[in-house]
Amino acid sequence: MRPIRKAERFSWNETCEEAFKVVKQTLSQPLVLSKPITGLPLLMYLVTSPEAISFAIVQGTTDQKPIYFVSRVLQDAETRY
Repeated sequence: MRPIRKAERFSWNETCEEAFKVVKQTLSQPLVLSKPITGLPLLMYLVTSPEAISFAIVQGTTDQKPIYFVSRVLQDAETRY
């Protein structure tokens, strides 16, 4: 068995600070579902895991706006099929 090495000392630098500010700004402005615009294509994103399923319908080419979102944890019986 190999010995566990000591972790490097953590240092908070300007790059970390800028990334943290971006994350704070993003989280402080939650997305709001928007009304679909006729004529623009809809895109669906689907994410699955053994425990959960989620999907989002968005619209737009460069600035994608969420139209509909569903996410749920699968029940015990649902995880078996």
